[in-house]
Amino acid sequence: MPTEEGSTPEQPPTNASAAAEANTLWRRWTADTGPFYQSCAILGFDHLSEANVPRREGTEKPGIQFCTGLLRLALRHIPILLLLTASTAIVVGQLNDFYLPFGTYLPLGVVSVQAEYLLAVPLGILWIALLARIFRESVSTDDFQIHRTLVFSGTALCLLVGVGYSVYLVVTNRVTGSQQHLAFRSGYFLFILLEGHLAYDGLVLRSENLFWNLKNSRIVDSAQYDAFRRQLANSLGALEVGPYTLPLGSEGRTIGPLRISPGVLFAIVLLAPVTPLPLLTFETSHPLLGHIGYGITVALQIFLVAVLFQFVVLLWQFSKLLSGDYLDYKPFHPDEHGGYRALGRFATRVNLMLAVGGGYVAFRFLTGGLTHLHGFANGSVLWVVTWVISFLGPMVVYAAVVVLWVYFSFWRMHRQMRRGRREKIQKLQRKARDGVEDGGASNDDQMEDLELDAPAWESLQGAPTWPIKRRSLMGIAVLDTVPVLATLLI
Repeated sequence: MPTEEGSTPEQPPTNASAAAEANTLWRRWTADTGPFYQSCAILGFDHLSEANVPRREGTEKPGIQFCTGLLRLALRHIPILLLLTASTAIVVGQLNDFYLPFGTYLPLGVVSVQAEYLLAVPLGILWIALLARIFRESVSTDDFQIHRTLVFSGTALCLLVGVGYSVYLVVTNRVTGSQQHLAFRSGYFLFILLEGHLAYDGLVLRSENLFWNLKNSRIVDSAQYDAFRRQLANSLGALEVGPYTLPLGSEGRTIGPLRISPGVLFAIVLLAPVTPLPLLTFETSHPLLGHIGYGITVALQIFLVAVLFQFVVLLWQFSKLLSGDYLDYKPFHPDEHGGYRALGRFATRVNLMLAVGGGYVAFRFLTGGLTHLHGFANGSVLWVVTWVISFLGPMVVYAAVVVLWVYFSFWRMHRQMRRGRREKIQKLQRKARDGVEDGGASNDDQMEDLELDAPAWESLQGAPTWPIKRRSLMGIAVLDTVPVLATLLI
């Protein structure tokens, strides 16, 4: 088939380009399969790092990493990280007279719970995971990750009970003043559990495979995409800090350069001014326990801010991919979405993470904002401003972020696909007109009439212009509005 001058004919897919198809692009580069809650590892039952993790057949480890070092290790082991932090918060809350810097400690009152009984929760989850591992080894299947499912389900169930009990306390007016029950933090821990699994499965294992192998896709130009991929790898990669010379000995001692994730560096610098402040106001009967608990809380805050920073950088680069001249539209691509299906799945995963974040914001408004709302009428101007910023502000920010993301992802891809389809139709029209008019000059104005000579490209009229199904878009719209509606209809 003849091609335009300077262009190369499209080749049929080969084994070497199998990773460019939608079903392989949006898959983990590891051999693990299963839903998102089976992505994170369980310390003691899975490989500690990804160095020994088997690769999916025909796939190499991508040269792009969403995060590196300790941040990546913590994200991979988010279930154990969460169990440690939650258990420490529970024990410290029971043994101390204070609530870590987010509120004031309040005894259960209705239900008396001792610290040793609360410790049984994470120990019970690990016990079930151990039984699951024995069973998994007996059935001898690599795809049967039942221990990960049970740890996730057990942890999520316990936290959901805490969420429900927290809502019950607020609805029944059992929380007064500025006192907040320790169970209120269950929403915070559930948010970390869900977002951690979604991030490691989607932003790490799947997105790294997507952006690394997109070069082989028929919807991008390999030479142009090389530059984008290098820029993406550099923006997400580790930074070198140092080297530093310490005044030790006669000649000194040089340390470094040290490699650190830019997200971790950003989080440390961001939190540095406020981290020491609560330590100056602690008045506890067990200072050591308080400092241990607060130290773990700070470490968790650094982890969350670091992941959020890497998340924002990745989305910024994704928007540049859509706005640049990197993607082409293939109306008859086998993914049935013009070759954009994998990118649409990436955008869907990000939107799901935003919806989970909106759920936590709504929960925080319900348990914290309404608890403090009784003093709104008699509060000072500073108190009112603080309440609005702390509880109503995050909901407004969430709504704005969702609108911007839907516009800069789904709608931008829709416009690009629609423009690509229009260009394909115009190209066929131009060829048909040149043949009819014996090579005469064609009228560019008539090229805008998409019905002109329609039989030659009739099938193009129904070519897809959305990266996902329209029904899925409706589901996304409903999912995004639930947190806002739940807050406004209280």
